[in-house]
Amino acid sequence: MAAWLTALTRRQARSITWTAGDCELVVLANPMDSGAGATCVQATITLEHPKNRADRPEIEIYLDDPQQGRPGPAFAFRSMFDTVDGPDYERERRAFDDQWRQRFADTPPRPCQDDP
Repeated sequence: MAAWLTALTRRQARSITWTAGDCELVVLANPMDSGAGATCVQATITLEHPKNRADRPEIEIYLDDPQQGRPGPAFAFRSMFDTVDGPDYERERRAFDDQWRQRFADTPPRPCQDDP
């Protein structure tokens, strides 16, 4: 995940800060997005040229219960991103990737065109 995000954002990101803890990109009204009890890994992207002070894209990877003292497998992706059309909440990595490419036209092409 880190390699994909770094490759995608390398021309526009000043930095990517990784943290872990309770899920933050949650929608309590929707059980799919409640994040109840889940542990997440978050990546906050600091842009070279943000639209405004609040323009800090964030992705979150939901992790299953720890197993043998190690983080559990990833089971969900969430993101909040100020797209061309305004802020948007996404559930798929490909949707985030597509919206990033729409906003930042100089993003390098995908390594594989049929990459999901």
